[in-house]
Amino acid sequence: MHRLLIIVLFFTALIVVPAQRADACSCALLPVDQMLEMHDAAFIGTLTGVGGPVARGDLGEEAIFTFEVEEWLVGDGEATVDVRSPSSGAACGFEIPIGTTAGIFVWAGPGGWHGGLCSTMAADVLRAGLTPLNVESIDRPAAVVYGGSGKHRIIAIDGSGNVTALLPDDGAEHWVNDISICPGGSHLLENTGETLVVRSLADLSTAATHDV
Repeated sequence: MHRLLIIVLFFTALIVVPAQRADACSCALLPVDQMLEMHDAAFIGTLTGVGGPVARGDLGEEAIFTFEVEEWLVGDGEATVDVRSPSSGAACGFEIPIGTTAGIFVWAGPGGWHGGLCSTMAADVLRAGLTPLNVESIDRPAAVVYGGSGKHRIIAIDGSGNVTALLPDDGAEHWVNDISICPGGSHLLENTGETLVVRSLADLSTAATHDV
């Protein structure tokens, strides 16, 4: 009998404290595709230096963060790029130690590229978000991953980390209260609070729905 590992992930909306409150910053990264829609370019690079403050922006004093670019994933810029950002992490400025490699989303603005704490992502996460998933066929996965904020996705993964099934994004918002799977079972039960959806673990297709 297989034991299924259920991992539940929740992604919240991007939240930035208003400019007049520069003593705190709260943000959570959106999925890669949504981050790309909000920014003009994205690269993976290593922070090599910080200069400034150089100016005063909406969120306080700004500094220049210099990155050695390993790869431009969206856009086509120089091998070395300067990004303007608030000097303080409390004002949503970069919080990256010098020498750290990270995925950086930037937007074009006065003085060049701009970014910060809420536009920083682990390099491997950014790469994975740009790589199409290789969906394989399998009778029963080793893990089921759920994530979403309004629009939810369910991904089934085998013991080697390969994606075995991917619930398509139908564009609609579905709030899921919980997902249940019996060990060794062939189906999962998805509870939205209004509807119970029974899905096949093999391909995550809908086997039955019941209003509650």
